[in-house]
Amino acid sequence: MKTSRLPIAIQQAVMRRLREKLAQANLKLGRNYPEPKLSYTQRGTSAGTA
Repeated sequence: MKTSRLPIAIQQAVMRRLREKLAQANLKLGRNYPEPKLSYTQRGTSAGTA
């Protein structure tokens, strides 16, 4: 079975929104949270199946 990849445009949109919301949280809470690393790879033999 071929694995489907998440389009780069969606990955970029996710990162853009994450940075936006992280900056908002940092400003509101007066903290400096590090940017998390995101991974789009599946793990396990049945990851993502219902």
